[in-house]
Amino acid sequence: MRQRVLPQCRLIRLWTTSDSRGALTVIEEKTRIPFRIARVFYIRSQKKGALRGSHAHKTLHELIICLDGTLRVEVDTGIHRRTILLDDPTVGLYLPPMVWSEQRTCEKDTLYLVLASAKYEEADYIRDYDEFLTRRRVRRAS
Repeated sequence: MRQRVLPQCRLIRLWTTSDSRGALTVIEEKTRIPFRIARVFYIRSQKKGALRGSHAHKTLHELIICLDGTLRVEVDTGIHRRTILLDDPTVGLYLPPMVWSEQRTCEKDTLYLVLASAKYEEADYIRDYDEFLTRRRVRRAS
């Protein structure tokens, strides 16, 4: 979990216990998750290298947890960009509002879970990178 993350984002270790029966990981809002959970969805059955995301949210907070396989998440503030590798189901990547992100599966059939702070609302999405930069008041590098 020693990856460099943007100051706005962070890796969150989820509480986990293990015994001879297996491992139990707990997700509780406001305990380690810094927002109220209003929606949960998961992405599955993708081909290796499949790309998802490619957007930012105006107000929504998210936590991405790779449950099986490996997921590469690129996070971008318009000024700084980092690539985070998620391959541990006990660690989630927190994405606050106004961070552009793209998720790419590194293995076939990678399964990942997303916790969101609000129900789906298309108006909250910024799907155009230039619009994202304008809202962040950042100029695109030439």
